[in-house]
Amino acid sequence: MHLIYSVLPLQKAHFPQLAVNEDTAMQRSILFALVVQLSCVASVFGWEDPVAARKPLKYWVDRLNDSDAEVREQAASFVENELTEFSPWDWAWEGGSYSDPDGRKKRAAFRQEANPLIPELLKALKNKDESVVSAAAEVLMAMGPEAQTALPDLERIILSKSSTASTRMTMFYVLLSATPEDKPVGPILLKLLNSLPWETYENVLNESYRSLPTDDEDQQSENAQKQRGTMVALSIPAYLMPMISSGHTKIEVPYLVKIASGEYPATVRAMAIGILGGLEFDAKSAVPALRKLLKDEDRFVRSWAVNALSDIEPDPQLVPELIEALGLKGEKRDEAEQGMREWFKQQEQERESLRELFEDEDDLMVHFQTLNQMIKHGSGFQRRQAIQHLGQIGPAAKSMIPELRKALLDPDEDTRRMAAEAIKQIETTAPTSNNN
Repeated sequence: MHLIYSVLPLQKAHFPQLAVNEDTAMQRSILFALVVQLSCVASVFGWEDPVAARKPLKYWVDRLNDSDAEVREQAASFVENELTEFSPWDWAWEGGSYSDPDGRKKRAAFRQEANPLIPELLKALKNKDESVVSAAAEVLMAMGPEAQTALPDLERIILSKSSTASTRMTMFYVLLSATPEDKPVGPILLKLLNSLPWETYENVLNESYRSLPTDDEDQQSENAQKQRGTMVALSIPAYLMPMISSGHTKIEVPYLVKIASGEYPATVRAMAIGILGGLEFDAKSAVPALRKLLKDEDRFVRSWAVNALSDIEPDPQLVPELIEALGLKGEKRDEAEQGMREWFKQQEQERESLRELFEDEDDLMVHFQTLNQMIKHGSGFQRRQAIQHLGQIGPAAKSMIPELRKALLDPDEDTRRMAAEAIKQIETTAPTSNNN
């Protein structure tokens, strides 16, 4: 729609007869309204703007550095709209467009087109206009490791104290996407955390907790705990999803453990613990450290360690240890223990139900195609996720054994182990009974 606004001023300048009288002005207004409505309809139904479609990416990236603020705004808007399908948020779970051959071709073509534009994109990152910085960052993120020539500049921006905290964190997301899967970004994250005013940030949060409207100190503390928990839970996906889509999972675990166990504010430590929980099987090496955190002095940290352990190692035998870490007494302790046992039981039932989920053979084949593409083209986490899923489906996934046998040669030890376990589950698990 920004293109409509850019064309209208030219109409009056080059065709003055359009503004002869009020009737013509009224007609023009009606016409404009119709064009706007058609533009909205086009956006809903996915019709492409013929003018925008003719413009290569270079055209818009060049205009991110234009001296005219309106031109920059139009370019930023177009770039962000175009990159929606390449967002790491959309590629994190179940392989995203990795399961779509056309999506992979589009992504490859986009990266090839964007690669020569890295110098202009780095220039745009220094712009004071936040929308321009955001648009340039999204292009670099969508490029993935193809943008690794930008890594030195990204590190300088991240570690520069003259950059705003918001810009530095945005650049960290870009760094995460652009860094090859076998190279950790944890060292840069630690430097970033150590240079940010986290103590001031924590003090502001504590002030807001103390202002909660209640006269009961115990209730005030409980409300503050819930508020902090909500804040952390909402923040975790912003880090977790780019990590999964970029493949930076197992390799980052040691650095997340350092943050979780380090001298950082409780909210920062809890976020690191929550990310470890979100990495599930890829954070297995963090289990010993998390079990130590069950005895941490901070109750908030302990509660997040309980959550993470139950996600990484869903073992009902851990329940007494996890409940003890929560420090609950009386009825609250009994309720928490019962709830945790029911949750573990529910997780097991959900895994079992996968064997009955796809009753239609055609649906099952489509599902296998998606999982197959995840194994072939996904990140390490996504490959292991697909392999584990096939094992949980059981005998119905017998046609996928050849692909799983290929995964036995994967360079990653955990991937090979999970592939072997999945084959065993598929070959030896009896079909689920439907007696109930």
